[in-house]
Amino acid sequence: AQRLRDDARLRDALFQAAADDDAVLRYHAAYALGVLGGDDALRRLAVLAGDANIDVRMNAAVGLARHGDPACVAELARMLDPAETEGMLAEREPAAREAKRAVIYRNALEGAKQFAQASPQADVAPLTAAVDRLLASNPPPGLRLEAEAVRRALAHR
Repeated sequence: AQRLRDDARLRDALFQAAADDDAVLRYHAAYALGVLGGDDALRRLAVLAGDANIDVRMNAAVGLARHGDPACVAELARMLDPAETEGMLAEREPAAREAKRAVIYRNALEGAKQFAQASPQADVAPLTAAVDRLLASNPPPGLRLEAEAVRRALAHR
C-alpha cells in the first residue's frame, strides 16, 4: 500500500476523481482513497463524508472507519438505521433495493468493526446503539449473526 500511496500519478487521478461532478467517479474515488489511506486521502475523505450523494458519503465513511477516524461514526450509524432509506432508494432498480440495503448494513458493520480496531480508545457508544437498533428490527438470520458478532466486538474492547 505504501508504494501505491507514494504514486503521485495515482494520487492525482484519485483526487481529481474525488472532486469531479460525476457522483460515480466520486463514489469510486472515495473507496480507493479509503483503501489507500494517508493524511491527504483522509482529509479528502472527510470532505467526501459531507457529499450530496449518499453512496459517496457511505464509501467515505467506511474509508474513514478503516483508518480509525471518528468522522465516520455518524454516517455508519445512519447506515445501520433500519428506518433510514436514502441509500436504498438511491438504487434505480426497485427490485435491487433490498439487496442494496443488505450491502449497506454489511458495509456499515464491517466499518464499525474496523473503526473499533483502528481506534481502540474511541467512543463506540453511537455505533453500539445503532447495532442494537438493527438487531431489534429482526434482521434476516445471516445479517443477525454478523450484527451480533460486531456487537460483541464493540463490547469487548
